[in-house]
Amino acid sequence: MIDVVIATYNRSEHAFELAKDLSNYNKFLAKIIIVDSSDNFEKINSNNPIINHIHSSHKNQPYQRYLGASLCSSEIVLFLDDDMSLIDKTLFEDLNYFFKKKNIIAVNLNFKNINNFLQNVPKSLFTNKKSRFLSFLIGHMNAEKNKYIYCGIKGERISNENINYLSGGSFACSLKFLYSNFNFQLFDLYENKLGKGEDGIMGYTISRTGNIWSAEKQYFLHNDYSDSTYSTSYYNFSKRVMFSRLFLSYEYYRQNNKPLFYGFIRYQHYALGRILGSIINCIVNYERKKIEIFMGNITGWLLTYTFYFKYIKIENSVWSYRLKKDLDKIKLM
Repeated sequence: MIDVVIATYNRSEHAFELAKDLSNYNKFLAKIIIVDSSDNFEKINSNNPIINHIHSSHKNQPYQRYLGASLCSSEIVLFLDDDMSLIDKTLFEDLNYFFKKKNIIAVNLNFKNINNFLQNVPKSLFTNKKSRFLSFLIGHMNAEKNKYIYCGIKGERISNENINYLSGGSFACSLKFLYSNFNFQLFDLYENKLGKGEDGIMGYTISRTGNIWSAEKQYFLHNDYSDSTYSTSYYNFSKRVMFSRLFLSYEYYRQNNKPLFYGFIRYQHYALGRILGSIINCIVNYERKKIEIFMGNITGWLLTYTFYFKYIKIENSVWSYRLKKDLDKIKLM
């Protein structure tokens, strides 16, 4: 059986629409858990017994997913964003096949993407197809296909092969491997609105334990509706991206048992290249949003000098206490 976790914030109607659609496949599903951190939370009692609506005291997607996973009992957990729509009904048969026949512990699920905000973010003059010299110059190396490297840099996604990262919005994992060697400092970053790239680093962490399969079919439509917390400000978005890349770089080197100093140097090279690219974008074709991106990049980079990286296990984290408080409240609901 499979459990589903859907994290939502002020978009519970989308989450319930998705949950109701998925509940039609209840022969594969044990429970669907909607983890809701909405400002004015009111529990909705669904007539469907497999749909559970619970409250998270923190507006923090990685923590919400962790809270949901803490209530799961099936071997496989499917994580979905609240703005997903199922478009391929073979999903659950395929998941059972992947986990039983492919000797894998997670699946990178493919989806069609509609995201007006990201589509309107001005593209850097330094595209993914860079020469080795330009890659070195700007500190943004081209990762190999299906590979994940420092600063959250991902290689091109190739289907029907093993991959060592997860791609946003929809993925599945074996519950017992989900948070093995996971750094719960990531929750702190998201709590302070400075986290980004959770799916990539979670996938890379999982890939250190076993294989992740890159599924070919597009199982979902991902429609951001242009109202997510990431889509409200170019300045805040670029600040989060810039700041979070230092944590991702440190984590990459920690998991490879290499000196963290390498992660710091790689990040500085990457950050300066990104800032240079945003300056050139402003000069070549001035737009207000390009100024916002430049200022966000600068702010995020400067904030990294206040950041102290450390590896935190859940038992040594304040999140263990916060999880217990939320679970106690859920029992009373």
